[in-house]
This record gives sequence, C-alpha cells and structure tokens, in this order.
Amino acid sequence: MKIDYEITKQDFISYNLHYVENLKSGKKKMNIIRIFTALCFGYVASLLWIVLFEYDFYFSCYSGFIGIVVGLIWFFVYPKIYKWQINNSAKNMVDEYQNSDFISKRSVTIDEENITIKSEISTQIIKKRFIKEVKKYPDMILIYFEGMTVAFIPTRFLQGDLKYRFLKELGCK
Repeated sequence: MKIDYEITKQDFISYNLHYVENLKSGKKKMNIIRIFTALCFGYVASLLWIVLFEYDFYFSCYSGFIGIVVGLIWFFVYPKIYKWQINNSAKNMVDEYQNSDFISKRSVTIDEENITIKSEISTQIIKKRFIKEVKKYPDMILIYFEGMTVAFIPTRFLQGDLKYRFLKELGCK
C-alpha cells in the first residue's frame, strides 16, 4: 500500500502539540511549572497586597485570599499559555529551517515487513515489528516506533476506506 501526502506548516504545528500532549515528560514538566508558578504568583500577590496596605490587619487578612485567587487563575490559564508557547516554537522552527525536511511532499509505503517513508531529502525504512504505538486524531495519525522515532500522516489524505485499510496494514483496529 502506498500513500502520497504533504506535510504543511499547520500539520507540523499540530504534530508538535499532539506529541507534547502525549509525552509523559512533557505533561510532567507542564504540571510542575503550572503548580510552582501558581504558588509563586500567589505568594507574590499576597506580599504585594500586604505592602500596598502597609500591613493593616484587616487588609492583610485578605492577602491570603488574593494569593489563592491569583494562584488558581494561573493554574487554570497556564495550559493555554503552554500550548501557545509550543505553537510559536514550532512556527519559528519551520520558518528558521524552511529548506529542510519539515515541510515537504512525502510518501509512505507499507509492505509485509517494512514501512518506507520517502521525502524529497530522505528515505526511512522501518520494520513493522518496531511499531510501539499508533495514535489516531481527527487531523492526523501518529506512528511511534522504538527508538523515539515518530511518523505522522495527515488524515485529509486518507479519505473513505483508505484510512481503515491503512490502519489495518499497521496492525491497528
């Protein structure tokens, strides 16, 4: 089975977002930053409240409440900021390396034992037995291989029965 497709800038950005969302270390990093900065913002907000009102007892009682509110706001807003950062990083990477293999026409060929991914610059041949996981999203399919290699195919090139046959060739249901 052979499928021709093209990776666009938006595909590359979506791939990076999906990849970071599924990476255990990415989730862990985001949650650590999320909690740590929420605590710091809350602490700084409560100190600022105390300094502004010159440690008046009645106003300082509200400082803890203000700190908690600011921390909670940050806790819930940070995932959107994190995605925005990943999005911008991917855009900058594509813009910086315009003539690289990030954005290109490709083809994937699946036979009995191998998956061959060809682009304008390179060819990868990977044994099917090294497929670690296949993730399906509405906009793309990610194929994780042993050794931290990932291939992704936009689903807009897999219309109708082709998507089902492609997943079946990969050994998915």
